[in-house]
Amino acid sequence: MKTTKRPSRLAAAILEMADDQNSLGIMADEAFKKVTVRHGGKPPMTAEPISPEGTPKGA
Repeated sequence: MKTTKRPSRLAAAILEMADDQNSLGIMADEAFKKVTVRHGGKPPMTAEPISPEGTPKGA
């Protein structure tokens, strides 16, 4: 059984601080994405959901 590595307490605190600063508008989105990827957090979703009208027929 393979276990997943959890971020350290420091990395968790950095991610929390970056999230708070981004939500307040203090940190730019590009910097926020860089911090989340660097410290093991999930990168923010950048893709838009696909609607049924946007998919080709027969796929």
